[in-house]
Amino acid sequence: MNCRPHGFSAIVLSVAVCVTSAEAQAPSQPLGEAQIVEGAQGRVLAMAVSPDGKQLVTAGYDVPGDDSGRHAVRLWDIARREQIRMIVCDCDSINAVAFSADGDYVAAGDDEGTVLCWEVRTGRQLFRTPESDSPVTGLVFRRDRPILVSGSDKFYGWDARSGKLLGEVASPEDWSLTCVTISADGSVIAAGAGLQAVLLNSKTLQPLRVLPDHGSSVEAIALSKDKKRFATGCNNGKIVLWEADKPAPIHSLLAHENGVNCLAFVEDGETVVSGGNDGKLRLWDFQSGRQKQEIAASTLSVDSLVVTPDEKLLINNDVIRWQVRNLGGSAGAKASPAPAPNQGATLDLTDLALWEIVRGKWEKHREAIVASGDSRVNSKPTFPNDFVFRCKLKVNGPTNPRIRFGSFHFGYEGRDPRFFLHGPKATGEPFPFAFGQTYDIEVRMQGDHATLLIDGANIATSNPKRVEERVFSLEGGGARSMSSAEFSEISVTYADQDRPNGRAAN
Repeated sequence: MNCRPHGFSAIVLSVAVCVTSAEAQAPSQPLGEAQIVEGAQGRVLAMAVSPDGKQLVTAGYDVPGDDSGRHAVRLWDIARREQIRMIVCDCDSINAVAFSADGDYVAAGDDEGTVLCWEVRTGRQLFRTPESDSPVTGLVFRRDRPILVSGSDKFYGWDARSGKLLGEVASPEDWSLTCVTISADGSVIAAGAGLQAVLLNSKTLQPLRVLPDHGSSVEAIALSKDKKRFATGCNNGKIVLWEADKPAPIHSLLAHENGVNCLAFVEDGETVVSGGNDGKLRLWDFQSGRQKQEIAASTLSVDSLVVTPDEKLLINNDVIRWQVRNLGGSAGAKASPAPAPNQGATLDLTDLALWEIVRGKWEKHREAIVASGDSRVNSKPTFPNDFVFRCKLKVNGPTNPRIRFGSFHFGYEGRDPRFFLHGPKATGEPFPFAFGQTYDIEVRMQGDHATLLIDGANIATSNPKRVEERVFSLEGGGARSMSSAEFSEISVTYADQDRPNGRAAN
């Protein structure tokens, strides 16, 4: 790497960057099918894997499931896909988490500039730093002794046992830091700092190399294990690939819509994995810059991804859950059954006795509720804001069925037979369906974000406001309906402590 003896404020060379589009090639598929793990109760933003590859820590907007306003840091057993411990902390939304080199400690940094550190074995809090003027955007542990380095407006070094501030170093050109990572051997820290990126000696926090102006905020950075290659990702959706012995980048790729959030190297540095605001995971060949694979991995955005130390698994966030995939192919990577979101309770609503008939003809046929003509029922129980609604729906002919959740609804779109999720800021593509065919419908509501899935595929989202309780309604059709709709296997899953009013859960 090139040494920069003049510190962060050194003059940066102006380098012309050639931007190329993502040209796909057709190699073997290096990522297997996703296994889904649910249990968070808020958006997951940050993840880290323990040095032995056995545990995962997740955090973000995640809450413990009560009204305390606190946030949750969760430890998971990766092999069993099970939660080991939930640590509840009085802090703001968490942007960064990290394991110590020996796996004994885990740390988190929040939006108010606070750093917290716990003992992994017991969950005991070791320290909490005072709030600062800037959010903590990255955390790493030194390898040689228990020193924690956090990034915000500066680099701060903390004693990982006592929380004592050991020192601080200004960022380049006084930019706010956007991301921080550390090399596999612990010798180099890499960080995004405004439009630039910097590589530092982890012991002295002095710069080894300052990368040129990217033209957009650097939001992600990754180093290969041998430190000979690195990658930066920008808010404009661009990924820039670098070699340590070359002053200019070898590739600059238009990789994601609306920004790159996270990066990692796999396959001994031959492949770069990127996650973006478009909800996609993409794999890139480092040498050619060509796209190797694309996966629709999140209903919202891929905010964080990590690779296990043995490079066998890739893990990424997906709103209120996380996904794990085998690296090297789909063999053995079978989709696991997803437990109920929030590990809560489920109420079966396939019973007309649980609905109040408002209008129209409603009948129970075998295992389905069938509605004909201009028809509507309202649920007798009311439900909490956060839930997952599931049912099977068959439309037998020209009619316009809907499922209403208060301020938003699922249903018929226009005059054509298409399903959509209506509501504030609705996005997605309407789903064309056929009469007489049964479809699996799923609507997920978390906070102020709703997602529609049909037959397991993400179709649309909307952003209705959070409310205290919701009444659900089923409509078999409107005034011009000339047929019937069948609803079967109707269920609602919600947090166990948020049982709906008027009915105990099964």
